[in-house]
Amino acid sequence: DVAEPIVKRIDPKVPSTSDRIPSAVAVAKSAPAIQAHKIESAIHPSTAEFDEAVFRKSISMIDERADVLDWQTKFQTLSKTFESGEYTSEQVYIDFVQQIDGIPVEDEVIHTMSVKLDSGYQVVLAEGRLNKLPPVDTRELVSEGRALKIAKELTHPTTDRLWKNKRVIREMDGEHRSVREIQYRGNEKMAVVDTVTGRTWVETESYSLEGARARFLGFGTGFFAITDEGIQLEPLPLPNLAVVVNPKTKPTVIYTNEDGGFDFPAADAVDVRVSMTGKFFEIYDNAQGRMALGGRLEAAAEPLNVAFNQKDPTEYNMAQVNAYHHANLIRKFFVDNGISNESFNEPMPVRVNLDLDSCNASYGGGAANFFMAGGGCVNSAYDTVLYHEYGHFVDDAFGGIISSGLSEGWGDVIAILVTGQPTVGQDFKGPGTDIRSGENSYKYVESDDCGRCRGRGDADPHELGQAWAGFVWTLKKELSKTLSEEGASKLVKELVLPSLKSNARSIPQAVKEVALRDDNDGNLSNGTRHWSAVVAAARAHGLENYLK
Repeated sequence: DVAEPIVKRIDPKVPSTSDRIPSAVAVAKSAPAIQAHKIESAIHPSTAEFDEAVFRKSISMIDERADVLDWQTKFQTLSKTFESGEYTSEQVYIDFVQQIDGIPVEDEVIHTMSVKLDSGYQVVLAEGRLNKLPPVDTRELVSEGRALKIAKELTHPTTDRLWKNKRVIREMDGEHRSVREIQYRGNEKMAVVDTVTGRTWVETESYSLEGARARFLGFGTGFFAITDEGIQLEPLPLPNLAVVVNPKTKPTVIYTNEDGGFDFPAADAVDVRVSMTGKFFEIYDNAQGRMALGGRLEAAAEPLNVAFNQKDPTEYNMAQVNAYHHANLIRKFFVDNGISNESFNEPMPVRVNLDLDSCNASYGGGAANFFMAGGGCVNSAYDTVLYHEYGHFVDDAFGGIISSGLSEGWGDVIAILVTGQPTVGQDFKGPGTDIRSGENSYKYVESDDCGRCRGRGDADPHELGQAWAGFVWTLKKELSKTLSEEGASKLVKELVLPSLKSNARSIPQAVKEVALRDDNDGNLSNGTRHWSAVVAAARAHGLENYLK
């Protein structure tokens, strides 16, 4: 029953390792408990030093659950490697996703973490759950094409671009079913179609907040809310902006550089047209059209400054400038810190000046949404609010949003790490009225965290997320007692951000991963490099027991 090879290598940079990676039969001989199972589609880590023994150790939890599994149980194995940093060792994460007939089962997964120590790779974390599932009819009687048509009828998308289209086995109305989840880009509504019966559900996935010749700029706000009085505008660079050269004759798109700089083609003058859209983000304004500029640029001794929203600035224009500038800034933050994948290179819709709500911002379907001023709140398109929503996007991009509480925490954590201060949504309802802060005393209570139920525990996910945000901010403060401010900031990013890429499934798991990254021998019982800081941060937010 286990004649298939365990490993299918997909990294073209690494030569074949058939002499080093064991067959499933070989592993079964060393681990008899898994003889009744198949490990399929394993993506082996690309590092040449990764030993097959680590792979065998990673399935120890599957062995322990062999009593509830049967010969039909299979696993899709996904791995991610995170390079070593100045303070941390290389890490490899392997997720064993239970599947039936090649279809993954939602939330039935073992999450493992291995760290490269002086003695070699060692598995330091294996957490998750596996259950013996009742028989599931996995036939696809409703074709993909039919399901897509049904999804359009149910969710009324404004684009044909798909954000999500996948088959999964999940519990719906108390029964495990084979379904197809379909969500269109920018649409918060997701259609769930039973592939056997055609029964449908609609779910709302909304995670809310409460050297160049010319340079393109926009006047907006830096670390300030968009207010009516005392507004402080500053020229913000507009990187990766799409500049259409010779729009009426031979249109050519040239993108601005990271400083908003733009080099003319070989000419002394050029006609251009530009609007608030670029390589990675597209701004949509619900209250008015997208801002645009056009005309002739002539070469000069000094670079020309071409500015949006400089004269008679309005709330709506400031929202466009802020959204575009800060979206590019936060994307660059992640890329610079080694967090990115293919979804980062697709233009992301960012909607501003929405009037469907106020005192809010939201993320869903790969798009971020920001609302105009109203209800006593400012326009929500500004720095930390946008960083929070982009945090949801990144969480979604690496395996989906597993825990709403953790994802809300991620939004706040990203805002904290980018700005280097604890406040999220400063002056949201007027001076001194912030949304949340990493400087909080929230204590994590496990019974409040439904986790696998998409955050439907006893606690509001925004409240629950304070445990993760508070832990990260407290950790940074504790590290600053023995390191420079720059050193503490660098270390906390190296310890925390990989848990986005690893797709940590809960706040306690994310905290434990932080400790394990700080470790040098895979044994937390004897502490880590910065153990006192990690423990102090965990204790401050009710998470100390999860370090064991």
